[in-house]
Amino acid sequence: MIYQTLNHQLSEHALTVKDITGTNLNIRPKTCQLLLLLVKNSGKPISKHSLLETVWADTIVSEQVVFQSINEIRQLFPSVDVIKTIPKQGYVWLPEVVTTDIVMPSTIPAKKSIYILFAIMVFLASFFIFKQFDASNNAQFVQQNISGSIVILPTQNQIEGNDHNWVRLGMMDQVIQRLPNSQYSGVLQTDYVLEVLKRANTPLTNFQPEHIQKIFKVSGAELIVLSKLTGGPHDYQLIYVFHYRNNIKKGVLINKNIQSLIDEFSLLITEQLGDKVLPLEFSYQADFNNELLGTAIENRLEGNYQLANPMLESIVFSNPENLTAQRILVGNLLRLKQFEQAGKRIDLALSIARRLKDNYELTYLLYLKALTLYVTYNDKGAEEITEQALIFAMENKDWLLMAHIKNIKANIAVNNRDYKLAEKLYNEEMQHHQVLHCPVGEAQSWANLARLAKTQNQPEKFDFAINKAITIAKTRELTSQLNYFIQTKEKGFN
Repeated sequence: MIYQTLNHQLSEHALTVKDITGTNLNIRPKTCQLLLLLVKNSGKPISKHSLLETVWADTIVSEQVVFQSINEIRQLFPSVDVIKTIPKQGYVWLPEVVTTDIVMPSTIPAKKSIYILFAIMVFLASFFIFKQFDASNNAQFVQQNISGSIVILPTQNQIEGNDHNWVRLGMMDQVIQRLPNSQYSGVLQTDYVLEVLKRANTPLTNFQPEHIQKIFKVSGAELIVLSKLTGGPHDYQLIYVFHYRNNIKKGVLINKNIQSLIDEFSLLITEQLGDKVLPLEFSYQADFNNELLGTAIENRLEGNYQLANPMLESIVFSNPENLTAQRILVGNLLRLKQFEQAGKRIDLALSIARRLKDNYELTYLLYLKALTLYVTYNDKGAEEITEQALIFAMENKDWLLMAHIKNIKANIAVNNRDYKLAEKLYNEEMQHHQVLHCPVGEAQSWANLARLAKTQNQPEKFDFAINKAITIAKTRELTSQLNYFIQTKEKGFN
């Protein structure tokens, strides 16, 4: 049987993969078997246990071989999301698959073969026309089944006056807080979106098409939402653009009340995610409605932590319930290695987050507390806090925080010389990043595995992992990461 997918041809008999030019690709037999198993079951999740039992039935191997083969397959299709990792279910092959039987030429008379070839050409032509028509008519359906990360960009404010200075980050943050995560996708939180913009070297306003493409590349996003607020009180107009990888959707919302406009916009995005759940209902604290916070964040993004701190301290002094400012202040203190002050600030903010029942901020603050304990060599205390943080992160389906928490747990396992557990946790960290299609996180996870291999004096594993990290960094143009990974490889076991 021959399987065709993404202009590639897979031979079940020969265990080969050919690209559109007919060139055989370099792929290990076991990896090819795993690829065939996924392709045969396109659209259906195959568990890790089933993959091990089917592909490696004759050998005793660890789960790591599955992760390695999955990532080898992804590298064969670097510009397309071909395999989705579904937690607790397995892996799914996403692209369309067409199968054909292998027929020996000698069994078909020459004249008859011409008719068959003509029929195939007609079928393929009609199939292509139908698929094009079907794709155009079902574009909205495809868009509503988004997997990966969703990036809501800062709103461009075109209303004059100080009354709307909060809109750029405030509207963005309100929308983000109202969008639900799922087991297939995650909405990137405001702080991380700003980090993505810094990584992509893009401005906070006036986004151009080249900026959008750069954000796609460095974030792994499947949907980027752009918005612009115009008009004025009693006549607000929100112009929006939904940027998908291969399509865009534009529109405008009009409302007399800006809060109702934000609610309407949030609901519209929720519908694009294919989720019937209404936007999250909660008591929004309006943390970003403070222009001083926006200035502090810009200084922080530029690395001016000392300059940002007085602004943040002023905000939390006048409004201790501004948990965003509290959390960013903690992050700055950690950057400046003022660990004792950071610990006191975290405990204060945690009590407020619990009282306000703000689970997102509570989770993030618990993570920061675990990080503070870890960097101050209190592994036992850090491990206890990570367990608490992980419960909240899992409830919120916050894949990014889950990945960060697993990273701390893995590092603690390394310190305890429990290398098997550390490897398991680093792989779980990578899987959480893969849900968001986050290249930065995935590349760093491979680098962590390389570091672990070096600790265990395993040169082959080290080379494999660090090469994976380098490949991702090159493909996604992650310059700073790439330089670090190359230096790590050059040092090797020295």
